[in-house]
Amino acid sequence: MDRFVIRPGIESDHEDVKRIAKECNFLSWSKGSVRSWAKTPGSVFLVAEIDGRIVGFILSRTVLDEAEILVLAINEKYRNKGIGTLLLLRNLQFLGDQKIRRIFLEVDVANEMARHLYEKVGFKVDGVRKKYYDGKRDAYIMSYN
Repeated sequence: MDRFVIRPGIESDHEDVKRIAKECNFLSWSKGSVRSWAKTPGSVFLVAEIDGRIVGFILSRTVLDEAEILVLAINEKYRNKGIGTLLLLRNLQFLGDQKIRRIFLEVDVANEMARHLYEKVGFKVDGVRKKYYDGKRDAYIMSYN
């Protein structure tokens, strides 16, 4: 990897973010939904960029002293290189600076790579949402305090 940076997402990033969301099977994350979430008060939108190309992003939202990570997606070519970890840690740092006391997310029970990443930085499994994805696949509910 040459030049790697994590920065706040901006309006012109939405086409690349939409492409990555589609590659990662986040089909409900259209360009419009990412744009609207990113503009919503309390949202945190960060992108990972290598040599001017966006290769991943994270989107979370805050309500009072809690936050939810809505999506973390990395282009398949750039996985297992620490980019997801760095995006997640930068997001957690930002949320901590905002005095967020609890962060939660849902992750597909079959997505062992993602679950391992979240556990590595301190998330714990709190329970399971049955048939959460497409009315078929279960999701772990995970939290970070």
